[in-house]
Amino acid sequence: MPVPTVGQVVLVPMDQAVNNGSDVAPAIVSHVWSETSINVRVIEDGPRIEWRQSLEYIDDLNSLDRGELYWWTWPPQPAVDDGSSTEPTPTDPGATDPAA
Repeated sequence: MPVPTVGQVVLVPMDQAVNNGSDVAPAIVSHVWSETSINVRVIEDGPRIEWRQSLEYIDDLNSLDRGELYWWTWPPQPAVDDGSSTEPTPTDPGATDPAA
């Protein structure tokens, strides 16, 4: 697991009533206590600015009961193309010219 640093984006659980129906919001790390404990500024989908202290890391926010707000997790990482695809590309011989 990566170590959080100030300025990184993490995800926190939210009360849907104050977050335009979403149960998760991004937050910016404002202080790091340890590899698993941080303070954040929450970026809600609304006008409030919320600061949460001493959030603890959890692998999956979906495992929490509604109303448990003092947790954080990493955002999902996009899939990375490692170049191992077997699909032909335009630079492959014969990929665009069936006679080649």
